[in-house]
Amino acid sequence: MKIHTVSNNSKNNQTIIFLHGNSSSSKIFQEIITTDLPYQMFAFDLPGHGQSEFSEDIAHYRFANYKKIVLNKINELDGEIILVGNSLGGHIAIEIAKEVQNLKGLVIMGTAPVKYPLNLEEAITPNEALPIYMAATSSSKDIAKAFEIVTSNEDSRQMLIDDFNRADPKIRTAIALDLTEGSLGNEYEMLKQLNCAKLIIQGVQEPTVSSQYLREVAEDVNAALFFVENCGHYPSIEQPEQFTKILMEFSKQNFN
Repeated sequence: MKIHTVSNNSKNNQTIIFLHGNSSSSKIFQEIITTDLPYQMFAFDLPGHGQSEFSEDIAHYRFANYKKIVLNKINELDGEIILVGNSLGGHIAIEIAKEVQNLKGLVIMGTAPVKYPLNLEEAITPNEALPIYMAATSSSKDIAKAFEIVTSNEDSRQMLIDDFNRADPKIRTAIALDLTEGSLGNEYEMLKQLNCAKLIIQGVQEPTVSSQYLREVAEDVNAALFFVENCGHYPSIEQPEQFTKILMEFSKQNFN
């Protein structure tokens, strides 16, 4: 499938890979990719998202296929890698991390590293927005309300809504299937065993991922945990300057 990629065209062999979430796109990382950070930076639109190809076959939108596509793309690159994932992208990043060559760091945000059996009651805080991310069809009113819930910064909402409406609705059906069929692994154990620097970024106003759960996970898996004020589910566009500063410091510390 055709996968849309954006990059800063740097020739540096130290690369930051950005992975977006469910019904989002690479646009949420556009601001940081256009900064003058001294690294190569890539962001992909997953199949069915943004400018990537859509499919009639829902299997192309399943979690296993997303992992395979992203890993193949990453392992085409040479040099050191830092993975950054938001929401669904964070789950993908965790589950492919051990197979990424020369991985120096992993950053997740808006992501609850789940256990097995699936512990959604512990990791996720229920709210009115969650069903929208699993539904093939929703009203404009319900979509707008969902993004009021998941974001603290009003300026970022319209872009997120546009991305949501542009995405293939079958994506959300596929993700709901993955959750009900137990397609996610024991991400808590994966993080615990991962031998690289780990950072969890959490918006203080994040309504979906339990902050208490993340505190416990971060301590257990030896990950740094950073809270961002005035921020919900999407730190890279709700607080781009602070996000860039955090990622710049993390990269300086962990790239050789």
